[in-house]
Amino acid sequence: MKLKTALTALAIAAMTVAAAPASWANQLIFQDVTFDLNVVGGNLVLGISAGATAPSGDWAGINGLAAFEVKNIGDVSGLSTTGWTVYDTALGANGCINGSTSGGCFVSDSGPVAFGANTSLTFTIAGTGTFDLTSPHLKVLFTTNGTTDVTCLNSKNEISGCVTGKTGTLLSQTVPGTVPEPASLLLLGAGLAGIGLWRWRRNSGQV
Repeated sequence: MKLKTALTALAIAAMTVAAAPASWANQLIFQDVTFDLNVVGGNLVLGISAGATAPSGDWAGINGLAAFEVKNIGDVSGLSTTGWTVYDTALGANGCINGSTSGGCFVSDSGPVAFGANTSLTFTIAGTGTFDLTSPHLKVLFTTNGTTDVTCLNSKNEISGCVTGKTGTLLSQTVPGTVPEPASLLLLGAGLAGIGLWRWRRNSGQV
């Protein structure tokens, strides 16, 4: 009876931990670029990386990241990375100038940040509440060239005068995920295994 009680408690705890959205793991791989979204310590962390294979398809030849938007996540208050400005408008081909967003649109103040093969960028985004990664939507604006002159930004946050190349090529996709963390999976597996062991022992007359 004690074994049954202990195993049942373990299984319940395992399923509770695995189901709780305390942290998320959302990932999208698109044209050899990997995008990761995770909630860490109450902040949203966006990782953008390319391996030895440079970005391909529409983004072949890109060398800079000028702007990005993460929406459908809640209210964004800022970015820990310096040199980026957050706007509450949506990202378009010319910058953060259209409509509104339930998230944040970020523009590099000094022109595109270098990006290509073997490049990894990490952005930590702060919010005014709890982030919701049920269906996060990501847009990015990669370029093939750009100036470092911050004065090219006009009052409408447009960057079309700052960069040349693929300014109209946007990733605009939902980042799939909600993958349980490894620890949660291990705990869930232990709980289910425990239930299986208890049922086997009961059916064998050992309980």
